[in-house]
Amino acid sequence: MEATLNITKEKKIQTAFRFKRSLIERLRTAARAENTSVNEYVERVLAEKLDMSLEEKYEYVRQECRKMKLHDIDVPENLKRLRGCISFTQEEVNADERLKYILGK
Repeated sequence: MEATLNITKEKKIQTAFRFKRSLIERLRTAARAENTSVNEYVERVLAEKLDMSLEEKYEYVRQECRKMKLHDIDVPENLKRLRGCISFTQEEVNADERLKYILGK
């Protein structure tokens, strides 16, 4: 999944988040593997997720469905939790029956 990042010298602000210890460890490991700081890694990952194109969003949902071996069954709770992982505009949801089904709208 490749997203276009708008890398500029935009002023950064300091903020704080509370994460589970296990997630922090995973972030540190991933940042180390990419030879970058945790801050830079988290900023890039969040920007990529927010900048996904509609087709990338569909592909993400398709991959998650394949991982969960979903076919023509009711949408399980663990898939419904994806609602917070990706954001779709109301227009995108209205235009696609698959999204309506997956998002329970």
